Parts: sequence; structure tokens; C-alpha cells
Amino acid sequence: MSLVDTLVGIEEPFWTAGVDYYARNLAEEFLMVFPEVGFMGREEAIDGVAKGQRWSTVSITDARVTRSTEDAAVLSYEARASRQDDGSIRHRGGRTVRPNPGGAIPESGAG
Repeated sequence: MSLVDTLVGIEEPFWTAGVDYYARNLAEEFLMVFPEVGFMGREEAIDGVAKGQRWSTVSITDARVTRSTEDAAVLSYEARASRQDDGSIRHRGGRTVRPNPGGAIPESGAG
């Protein structure tokens, strides 16, 4: 499995899974930003997932990986997601990915 496939496999549940996935996988120093919401830290993101409706499907395409250090990489992609009662969205974004402390991102084919 390529590094892109591995990281997309980690990213997809951030769209569809529940609060437990977020709690297990977000770094303590996590930070995200949305134009309409602003900055959100780890606890705000987990709280938002707990209160909000999750996406029922997501399709991630055009995924690319840029390794920033031995233990971190940036995954950028386009996603199309839908909810049963709420329509769909198209999103272009990314995430910096870092495994648990002491773990290195595996070497693999180009991404």
C-alpha cells in the first residue's frame, strides 16, 4: 500500500466516524480553521463532532503527500461528501499527519 493510500485511509474516518475516532487520533496540539467558523483546537473539534451530524459518505480524490520531516507529512486532497438529509459538499483541504510519538511515517512509493 502506498503512503498516499495509507494516509487517505486515516483521513476518511475523520469525515464519517464519530467522536471516539477524533479523540484517539487528534494530537494534543491539533488546530484547524474553517472560513465560516474560525480556529478550532482539539477539544472544540471533538465537541463539534459529538454535537454535529456526520457525513454518511466521502470520496477522497487527487490526494497528494508531501513529506515535511521524517515523522510528519502533509496530505492534500479533494473530497466530496454527502449526508442523507443535508445534501453534499465539495472540499479542497489538507492535514498534517504525524504518527504517535516516536513513530515515523513509513517509507513507500511516490504520493
